[in-house]
Amino acid sequence: MTSIALPRPAGIPFLRLPYVVAFAAAALAAGLGRAVTTTYLPLLLERIDDAPGLIGMVMLVNAAAGMAVPLVVGIWSDRLARSGRGRRMPFIVGGSAVTAGGLAAMALGASSSYLVLALLAAVVYTGLNAVTTAHRALIPETFDASGRPKATSAQELAMLVGGLLGLVVGGALTGIAIWAPFALTAVLVPLLALPTIKRVTESGAVAPAATAAPGHPTGYYLRAATRPGVRGFLLAQILWVLGYAALPAFFLLYAEEELGLAAGVASLWLAGFGLATGMGIVLAGRVKNPALHRPLLLAGIVLLGGGFLGVGASTSLVPVGGALVLGAAGFGLVSTLGFPLFSTLIPEREAGAYTALYFSVRAISSTIALPAAGFTVQATGSYRSLFFLGGIATLTALVPLVGVPRFKSRLRLALGLLAVVPVLGLLVAQTEAHRFDEWLYGAINGLGPGPELFWTILDPHTRNYVVLIVVGLVAAAVTSLRSVPATFARVLGSALLAWGLLEAVYAVYDRPRPEEVVADPSLNGHSWAHLNSFPSGHMAITAALAVAVALRFPRLRSALWAYVAAVAFTRVFFGAHFPFDVVAGTALGTASALLVALAFERRRPVVSDAQPLADDATVVAVMPSHDDVPDEALVKSVLAHVDRLVLVDDGSSEEVARTLDAIADRPRVELVRLPERRGKGSAVRFGIARTMGADTVLVIDADGQHPADAIPSFLAAARDAELVVGDRFDDLARMPLKRRIANRTTRRLFQATTGREVRDTQNGMRLLRGRVLATFPDGGYESETIHLRRVLRDGLPVAWVPIPAIYGAERSSFRAGRDSAKVLWAVVRPLERPTRTRARAALRGGFRPARRWRSGLPGTRATAPRAQPARATAA
Repeated sequence: MTSIALPRPAGIPFLRLPYVVAFAAAALAAGLGRAVTTTYLPLLLERIDDAPGLIGMVMLVNAAAGMAVPLVVGIWSDRLARSGRGRRMPFIVGGSAVTAGGLAAMALGASSSYLVLALLAAVVYTGLNAVTTAHRALIPETFDASGRPKATSAQELAMLVGGLLGLVVGGALTGIAIWAPFALTAVLVPLLALPTIKRVTESGAVAPAATAAPGHPTGYYLRAATRPGVRGFLLAQILWVLGYAALPAFFLLYAEEELGLAAGVASLWLAGFGLATGMGIVLAGRVKNPALHRPLLLAGIVLLGGGFLGVGASTSLVPVGGALVLGAAGFGLVSTLGFPLFSTLIPEREAGAYTALYFSVRAISSTIALPAAGFTVQATGSYRSLFFLGGIATLTALVPLVGVPRFKSRLRLALGLLAVVPVLGLLVAQTEAHRFDEWLYGAINGLGPGPELFWTILDPHTRNYVVLIVVGLVAAAVTSLRSVPATFARVLGSALLAWGLLEAVYAVYDRPRPEEVVADPSLNGHSWAHLNSFPSGHMAITAALAVAVALRFPRLRSALWAYVAAVAFTRVFFGAHFPFDVVAGTALGTASALLVALAFERRRPVVSDAQPLADDATVVAVMPSHDDVPDEALVKSVLAHVDRLVLVDDGSSEEVARTLDAIADRPRVELVRLPERRGKGSAVRFGIARTMGADTVLVIDADGQHPADAIPSFLAAARDAELVVGDRFDDLARMPLKRRIANRTTRRLFQATTGREVRDTQNGMRLLRGRVLATFPDGGYESETIHLRRVLRDGLPVAWVPIPAIYGAERSSFRAGRDSAKVLWAVVRPLERPTRTRARAALRGGFRPARRWRSGLPGTRATAPRAQPARATAA
């Protein structure tokens, strides 16, 4: 047998800091250095010459270094892997030294000249960006998926604390001497980075042939930035950074102008925002289940964007304070979980370059945000517009993350678009958002009067409706004459559904037209006061027709979407509607087309054939256990039908761990020990990763609820299926009432969401082989549900084998409330499509320690030296 654990790395005698604290020390040093330089360098410059314009030019070196240095450091550090030397640590050491040297020279040359100080600032920011880039690149190489949020959280908190220390200590020292903060920081930066340098050990060196040269850096970064997944994530980051980057610089002015707060009180509000953000960072760092990272990031974006919109919608202190707390919580989630999710897209041995891309894009977005914010305030005359536009930009970041929905997600998209209509209606009717809507209307309509030709082409209603229908019919005739009736029904049905939904909205809500609210709008000689305004009926019908044709003929979608956008602009340009009316109408029409398309395209998924199963296929059983000890008879019965048994100790108590050690002394039994409870799904995934090379994996619980004598039936069913699940539905009478109701409910939801006939979806006794082995996710009991949904979605063959329902006096680890809620959410939540590369990377990284500083239970095999895995043979 072989026993595996996640051990504590060798410590350094004189450095006893907890590993995560030592790891984050370099971020503390970088935060301190950046805060002192950014805050107090303008004071040095002002003492030389009071020239705000020149000071602003000098401070641009911060933005320039933030864009360029990470790109150089990232690709350079990746290339060091081929030399056999450390990849990241040289840049942390060198960056700390360069920063210290630049700060010391800045202190000595405090009264020199603008040019000298600008050059020294460039040196300091070069060193700081080298440290932060290399330090962040250590996370995907040092921590597994469950540990990365904690490491990122520690880094973000350390930079926040370092920044606060720089502000406080630097402010005190400027009273002694203007150069004193720089001199002290020059000493502190390398000292604070020392724990990271001493304690953190990089993974082993890579042979030169193992890492391919990336080629020319520019081409390499362009290819990396346009990779599927990476492109969308970087775009999302640009949008959410645009949302928040300028707000700290303008918050005090906003509080003074809009809330009537003094600067001192407003600074306390800003500090409270930072405190709430810190709490969000800490809480997000404690999320170890990688399956929760993506939904929590999306929730963070919603909280951040929604909080900003809430701030902009009111001038009352209580609502503004509550909205700021929500925004701060979202900011904490986004700051902590953004990079861990991005790291799942990083190819092996390219963490430096991709981390550099992440930081560089963030710096570019921050640089754009400041002048854009100033222009926005100047154009609107209100600081509240910052929060409106920041909220909109942040919420828009959901689009590249969620992506363009495929067929199976059209229902969710349609329902989401329909929800936009009442949300916009409430915003206009109950909040100050109508003022922003009216301002935007004035900005667009004020460009008029528009050319009459523009009106003639785009705005006559009936003619353009007919043209859109004819376009769809002609495309159908060119493709296949048989499809013409169905195409006509789909296009016309979309318009009719949109018209019906419009009438329903008009029956309960009426908004005045722009010509009834705005003084002297540009109407081009037309009047729409007699028609309903919200939502725009013309946009709803136009969008329904155009989207229906685009869904049927994707090659036309670019032209059709451009046409819809042009019509939407003219509805405001010619004075017919407010912008929110147009958005609501477009959302309603698009949702109508999606719903009609769903009705026409609903069909059963195509199920592929099972991969061949060899007669001599290797069968390995995986038995997860959390404080469960399998009895002797169960172990013997399982070993009678399989080649090997892998026991996975999912953070059991010390007593149970010792008993599992004794069971693992048997021939053909192997023990994998996790240092803490991670959930059944994670335990199964670790067990599957340990069986790499096996043709078939059988999952069976340790509590005796699964009959081992049913294994031959599972193997027989595996001839025609790649996933075989136990079926207790023929023995429901022996199942507890609560479980019976839950299983029936889950089954019906499965059939509704997948379009496949299913049986027992919650049975943990399963056989996996072929393609389904690579897609088993981390998590708790909900992992089995997510895995079954993935298999059904991909059209892989599934079979069910009848087994008895065994319920006795055994203890269950299933927590009725919490685990049931997770399983229910796993049935209905959006299901992302993992790539094969990501699945293989997840399996390869299955045994990378999430807490490398934490040892196993004392006195168990987990504390012994790790044994090399050996190929087990039959007894």
